Amino acid sequence: MNNIAKIRFGIEIEAELPESIDVNKLIDRNITLKGWELIHDASLKNGIEVKPIIKNKLFYNDNSLLQIQEVLTLLKFYRGKANSHSEGFHIHIDAKNFTNKQILNILYQFMKQQNDIIKLFKIPSLRLKNMCQPIRKKELNELTEQELNKFRKGNTYRNLSNILDNKYCLINICHLNIADYQTIEFKCFNNTLNFKKIKKNILWTLNFVKDSLERE
Repeated sequence: MNNIAKIRFGIEIEAELPESIDVNKLIDRNITLKGWELIHDASLKNGIEVKPIIKNKLFYNDNSLLQIQEVLTLLKFYRGKANSHSEGFHIHIDAKNFTNKQILNILYQFMKQQNDIIKLFKIPSLRLKNMCQPIRKKELNELTEQELNKFRKGNTYRNLSNILDNKYCLINICHLNIADYQTIEFKCFNNTLNFKKIKKNILWTLNFVKDSLERE
């Protein structure tokens, strides 16, 4: 795979709104772009999350970037703010067509680079402790292609590889267990409503995945 434009992805944009705005009424009205949805975010005091209705519908192209800009404009219209210390910006990569070996390659490359990634994206210690825990080498080494394959087919038993059960990792693979979803979630980015930063984060993620797949 030598073209990031062939990789499908999805994003989750979170924003805290002023107390004067009734989030539930805003969600009921569903004032957003066609193909996107507003949902309540329980981790926020008075916040919402915006994401594509069809999971991982986006390709990296002008149309998708324009949609993201329009979503950000909507959030800013309602005076939305991003808390970069406690909340993150998440990017989901469609992994339905990735082999088990390719997924493991992505995880191993991430683990090798994760200390540099933490520094690069200046992840706060609070998020590292709670919501974005680094991958543990021992747990990843225990994850075999066979075990990953069983997990992707819906096996939900507890196993030695806690990375399959822990959604609070810097790179979350718990969604691989959901047949119609199958994503790898990158959680290493601080929350932002800045389009240039979001675009940069998406590009970094797509290039990281592309480079990891090419190491197979």
